[in-house]
Amino acid sequence: MVTAPRSIPADLVASIVSILWSFRLPRDERITLMKSMPLFNSTWRNAYIRASTKDVYIPCASYANHVFSILCGESRFHDMTHLEARCRSITFVVSRPGAPQQGSTTNHPAGIAMAEILRFISHNQTSYVPNLHKIAIHYHNIGFDDIFEHSRLVDFPSQVTELEIVHTFSQEMPDFLKSELRDKDEKGGWPCYLSKWHLPNIGHLTMAGVGVCYVAMMVTVCPNIVNLELDLSYGPLREICISVPDSLQRLILH
Repeated sequence: MVTAPRSIPADLVASIVSILWSFRLPRDERITLMKSMPLFNSTWRNAYIRASTKDVYIPCASYANHVFSILCGESRFHDMTHLEARCRSITFVVSRPGAPQQGSTTNHPAGIAMAEILRFISHNQTSYVPNLHKIAIHYHNIGFDDIFEHSRLVDFPSQVTELEIVHTFSQEMPDFLKSELRDKDEKGGWPCYLSKWHLPNIGHLTMAGVGVCYVAMMVTVCPNIVNLELDLSYGPLREICISVPDSLQRLILH
């Protein structure tokens, strides 16, 4: 006798999807999750929509175009009210498959898409994603100058109070090359870009995989931070010696 498979209760599916979605997964694993979950059945698809519209994850430029179409009300597959009411965070991924290349990243599709989405939200903040409070930017195999040289955050939503910036590299890239790249970019004259933009609304600043100069400049860009969080698991800082604003209350080290 063949027994029909028992269905999983919707609330349990929602909990499972929420936990899976909260994991910090590599980009390719995240994409696999995004492709597979909606295909299980309607229960899993609905749970996925709820999770992915609460914490939006943009792994590539093509998906950024999809999110942009939702924001503009042009998507046939998503109701704008899901994203508008629920969205509390957006994670952007700017990635290259191999080791960082020399030269400018001005035309990187994911970097351009990120700036365009931030610009759209910041210029329409009275009617779009009012509950958005966190922006995360995860760079992989990208140099450390992208944000500063190209002023990616010139247009930034004022409702966002938390900013996270993470730099990672492929495992095959030697540590000494990462250090050389970090030192090269930090000597490249970033301070000349700082007067163009500031983020006074950021109260919680998180950074990982960056050098001391990078931390110092971001602290300058975010003059009202209350919490400064540094994740050293992606690579230790050789020293921590920076000027912090009077508003700082907590320094969190991982």
